[in-house]
Amino acid sequence: MPAFNTEAEAKQFLADRIIAEALLQDAPLSDAERRLLYFSETFGDPSPVPDQGIDQSAYERKIRRLVRSAKPKAESDGWNEAVRMLREQDHYLLILIDSIGYEKRLLKLAAVCVVSAFALSAFLLWLIRQ
Repeated sequence: MPAFNTEAEAKQFLADRIIAEALLQDAPLSDAERRLLYFSETFGDPSPVPDQGIDQSAYERKIRRLVRSAKPKAESDGWNEAVRMLREQDHYLLILIDSIGYEKRLLKLAAVCVVSAFALSAFLLWLIRQ
């Protein structure tokens, strides 16, 4: 597992894995999309500002899909360590990575709500018939 000395190294590691996954899926990232992987609102960060010519929601869906595929392959190489190192600042890439966890939790919550609604409906019908 690599030890990252700087946030830049950690971000480069994650970006490299995502870019490689995009190539594996035959969905390469444009130059503007690759630059967005490095964007940060942190003061003094030399990363470029987001390119306004990119469909933001399509880009975010694409990166989340690539992260879902790249993460399991890169976890043994230091993925989690790189993510931990980025938590010290505000990085757009980290927001996209974290949003995947929120999506999963939201789906689980929705499933629990649906099952609970069916169970409650069945119970109420049983009560009415008694």
